Amino acid sequence: MSLVVAMLATSNVPVWAAEFSDDFDAAVATEAPVTEFSDNTIETPAIEEETTEAPMAQAVVESDDLSVDVSVSESAEFTGVVSVSGTINASDLDKWGIDKQTIANYDVTIKDGVATVINGTIKVPISEYTVTKNSDDTYTVAAKSTSKNYTGSKTVQAEGKAENKKPDAPMISSVKVVGNKATVILSGASEGAAGYDYVISTDRDCITNKDYDSVNKNQVQTSTTFKYVQQGTYYAYCHAWKRDKNGKKVFSDWSNAYPFVVSAITPDAPVITNVKVSGSTIKVTYKAAANATGYDVVLGTSSKKENGETRPYHYGNHKVLNLKEGTVTATFKKVPKGTWVVGMHAFNRTSEDGKKVFSPWSNLKKATVK
Repeated sequence: MSLVVAMLATSNVPVWAAEFSDDFDAAVATEAPVTEFSDNTIETPAIEEETTEAPMAQAVVESDDLSVDVSVSESAEFTGVVSVSGTINASDLDKWGIDKQTIANYDVTIKDGVATVINGTIKVPISEYTVTKNSDDTYTVAAKSTSKNYTGSKTVQAEGKAENKKPDAPMISSVKVVGNKATVILSGASEGAAGYDYVISTDRDCITNKDYDSVNKNQVQTSTTFKYVQQGTYYAYCHAWKRDKNGKKVFSDWSNAYPFVVSAITPDAPVITNVKVSGSTIKVTYKAAANATGYDVVLGTSSKKENGETRPYHYGNHKVLNLKEGTVTATFKKVPKGTWVVGMHAFNRTSEDGKKVFSPWSNLKKATVK
């Protein structure tokens, strides 16, 4: 008895049907062994010999990979086990009639110009479709002509902000003042924003006349800290921005004005007038600064620019702190060999908590110990 196996096209799962005839031979194989499979064995029911008509006995097994229908069409008893195995040639998928899924039935969203296509809980790879922006700011997502899995298209309204539309205006929720530092805090991120520019001024109309006391531009966080803010009443503002296809900033409207008060007095920056090296000793001479009650002098191994000012860096234990008002020299002894960056700042204790209120950093000078 022989076994004839044929491929049927049902939904998206290849179905194999097997039929027995007189000769018994159950070897089955397809061309091009791309994806191999084997299924559970199939045991057919017995057929009584006395049957006068040609009865049909069937045994069906299905899995994700295989569906086999075995039938016996003779009036004879058949017992035994038939195993079906073979290979699927992926190039024959189109011949088997596997259905493509239509994108129109999926969840398609566009947010800030980025498309997402969801099939149930599975994200469809972007390689399967194209995205076209329409003149009315809608987007059409269409399956690629080369896609073997998807077909059709879907047009949707974009979420978020279109490329040429400005971000939402931010909202300032608070300003935290510690000494002469003021931290402006937003209530949250602005929709469509890539960054923020913050300004403070004693002039409430500064966003009109551009009379700013300090500006922190190109910030990516929803807060920023202004340093060395002089005593007085200030107004903080912020606007969000994004960049268009040409790289030009597209600004939001300005935020609300948020008033705050700084009670601390910021000392002036001291000025280093001379640095003298004698053996392993470095002597620093400087001019006293207004509103200062003390000074800190340091030797750094390098310098860096931070928040718009250049300061010593990596000074470790090479520092002379809390020099009293009226002192105009600082001496470092037993300094290791090398080139050092000398810098200093003044301070007072006019903060409400009594902590140091620092001046900006002084000018920097180099000293070399041989």
